[in-house]
Amino acid sequence: MRRLTGKRLHAGVLVFATYIAIAGSASAETGSIVRSILLPGAGQAHSGHYGKATAFATVAVVSAVGLFATQINYNRAVDSFDSNKATYAGYTARLNGGEVISYSEINQTYDDMQAAWDQSEDRLKWRNTFAVALAATYALNLVDILRSRRDTGEIEPAMSVHVENDGGIKIVRTIHF
Repeated sequence: MRRLTGKRLHAGVLVFATYIAIAGSASAETGSIVRSILLPGAGQAHSGHYGKATAFATVAVVSAVGLFATQINYNRAVDSFDSNKATYAGYTARLNGGEVISYSEINQTYDDMQAAWDQSEDRLKWRNTFAVALAATYALNLVDILRSRRDTGEIEPAMSVHVENDGGIKIVRTIHF
């Protein structure tokens, strides 16, 4: 039996959660949901919520570009570390072969290797931050589209008055966004 790990497991959970959300939502439009799955904000635009659509799309694009850029920088830092590590490890064979190598050269290679390691760790944190931001944007986008109603253009009153059973009056202020 093949074990689900990493990307396959995350993709499976996302597909299952999306299926459950769609199946459990009778009020959301299927077209808006599909659009939101494909691109955050597209479902909101389809439903007439253009402010939300702009916000979700902007955050998703910035997160995706940031993820792409930090992944490239992370790969470069790892390659730099690997190169310096190979050079540092090669000093043993060169010294055993009788070659004279200055201590400062060995020390500089070690310092470069350590700096590349630190840089790769920093880039990894940024990459993971952008990945979480992108995943959270998709999740919030789907939750929003499942909970929102299509914008009909009607304006609901911002304030309403309710008469309570005990004869009291309750004034309710409603905020819509």
